[in-house]
Amino acid sequence: VLKGGAVPGELVVLAGRPGLGKTALAGCWAVEAARRSGPVLFVSCEVRDKTLAARLLARESGIDGRVFRQGAGPPSAAREAAARLAALPLSIVDSSRRAPRPAEIRKLARRIKGGPVLVVVDYLQLLYPDEKRDSREREVAETSRAMKRLALELNCPVLLLSQLNRRAEEGRREPQL
Repeated sequence: VLKGGAVPGELVVLAGRPGLGKTALAGCWAVEAARRSGPVLFVSCEVRDKTLAARLLARESGIDGRVFRQGAGPPSAAREAAARLAALPLSIVDSSRRAPRPAEIRKLARRIKGGPVLVVVDYLQLLYPDEKRDSREREVAETSRAMKRLALELNCPVLLLSQLNRRAEEGRREPQL
């Protein structure tokens, strides 16, 4: 993925512990895909659309995120960056109040004229399955299968973010795969 890019119909899972920058990386990927290839759908189940937009705006303007949040930095750089981002075919859908089902994400993607070149979903564990299952593990498995089917149907990559369990931090402190 990092060397050759994502392939149409591919499900790419970006997983990590909370606070490691998964959403920031996915946002950068979404902006660059929209800039170079076409329409991108970013469905955020965790981060509000305004927060995500502010992060993207800070990156695009070259202003440090902490400085940007404080309202400092050159206003002209922020205005120019906002104009560049507004011109991109990037749709950010805020689902932080009620996490969507895969069927709803499919509907959103199909509304994009010509279809998206990339769909980003942040993140797997906050999605609800299309059908209720008897265990959460089965629901997550069904949801990830639905995202793979979405990638195949739309013939575009789907970037699915996932939180890793904090239990991985317990015990040994050496890096692990």
